[in-house]
Amino acid sequence: CRIRIHYGVLDIAQQMGKNKLTLSLQTFTKLLTGYEHLGEIWNQDRRLINREGKALLEVLFPKRNPYITPFDRY
Repeated sequence: CRIRIHYGVLDIAQQMGKNKLTLSLQTFTKLLTGYEHLGEIWNQDRRLINREGKALLEVLFPKRNPYITPFDRY
């Protein structure tokens, strides 16, 4: 998928973009829930990203306190 900000709107399309980031489902979930921060996985996963792409990822996955509901922990 291609994820971009276009004229202030988040646009997601099933096509290639100029920045590339490959994440495992487990790593994506950790980023999504705040369990890991982008800086922690930056050197682990394959990437080809310019400054604008990294800035977008930092907005989408900010550093925060992790939280997973008790129902989803088991």
